[in-house]
Amino acid sequence: MMKRKMQLHKNSLLVFITSASILIVALSVAYYFIYYLPKKEEQQRTDRIDREEHLNKCLEDAGKSKKEVWNSVCEIEGKEEDCRLSTFRFDKINERFDMAKEECFKIYP
Repeated sequence: MMKRKMQLHKNSLLVFITSASILIVALSVAYYFIYYLPKKEEQQRTDRIDREEHLNKCLEDAGKSKKEVWNSVCEIEGKEEDCRLSTFRFDKINERFDMAKEECFKIYP
């Protein structure tokens, strides 16, 4: 009789430990899919949007800088804004602009 009670106690303990283990695993999986994964995806989305905004601002600044340099050269040459420049000056300004754009894409991939 005593052996049977011991065996029953061991079986109950084994069932309890197994049930508790399954419950812990189930709660862990639920936490991952319900809380962690959505938060991670939201953070990635926010990071992507921030990166895109910074990239657009950087490219916009590069374009403004190109226009300012262009107009400065026009002014130095005694011409009006958005004047026609020599091929040499045109190429140099565009080269600087292209380098600025490349830098933007390096900073904000």
